[in-house]
Amino acid sequence: MSVPRHHAEWLSLVEAQGAFLSIEELLKVFPQGLDAHDPEHFNLLKIAYDEWEYEKYNPEIHQAWIRWVLENTLEFPADLLQQRQQIAPSLTVKVAQYGEGLSPDVVLIEPDTAKPQLLIKIVPFDQGLEKSY
Repeated sequence: MSVPRHHAEWLSLVEAQGAFLSIEELLKVFPQGLDAHDPEHFNLLKIAYDEWEYEKYNPEIHQAWIRWVLENTLEFPADLLQQRQQIAPSLTVKVAQYGEGLSPDVVLIEPDTAKPQLLIKIVPFDQGLEKSY
C-alpha cells in the first residue's frame, strides 16, 4: 500500500473536525509511512469504532471508546491510567476569567515515580459538531 493511501486509511478512523491533520502533514512527519498495523487489531478497532459511531452521544460509550483506544491501540497499561477519583487535585487549573477549574479526566502516569506524563480531557461528543454534507 502506498504511503499516502496508508495515511488516508489512518485518517479515516478518526473524526476530523476543525483544525486537524492532513495527508500532507503526515507525509512531512512520516515520509516512510506509519508502522504497519496488526490486521487482527485493525479489525477490532473497526468494530469498536462502529459501536462508538452508532452510540457516540451516549457518554458511557464515548468514554469506553476513548479508554479502548488508550489501552488497546496506544497500548497504555490500564494500571498507569488514573481515572477522575485517582487524579491529584493539584492537576486542576483554576481559570479565574471563567470562575472554573479545568481538570483532566484521565492521567497517564510514569510507572516508577507515578508522576503525570499525559493529561487527557474527554470532551463530550456534541451533536452540533455533526458533519453536514
